[in-house]
Amino acid sequence: TLEGFRGESVYGGLTELQQKRFGREFLLGDGIYVAPSERLASHFGKPIDVRFTLRNPYVIQSTTGTGLRDLDIVGIKASGHDGIIIQKGRWGFGAGQEDLRQAVIFPEFSEQVKIWRPETLPEADP
Repeated sequence: TLEGFRGESVYGGLTELQQKRFGREFLLGDGIYVAPSERLASHFGKPIDVRFTLRNPYVIQSTTGTGLRDLDIVGIKASGHDGIIIQKGRWGFGAGQEDLRQAVIFPEFSEQVKIWRPETLPEADP
């Protein structure tokens, strides 16, 4: 089980220009995105804790935004992967670079994601 953070808002996807370059609406395809830090998740709304399990992730050790353009998401899914993890990466140039570390859980595996909020945790026995 891995832990991370999601922003509570709805993300609108890549810009129109980025969609033309990548050939898809979202960077790693449709799915539930998780960031490794509250700071990264805060770009997409109030960060909330999540715990998730990927049984057969496609792991990208290191990449750039350009390196993700030719990513064959359909092929990755067809190979039985339930999501993608980027362990290290940067997007952009110079001081405007963004951290690309993230995970996506493909929609058909969404039951593997649990949202953890204090009000949803079981009460401790006295």
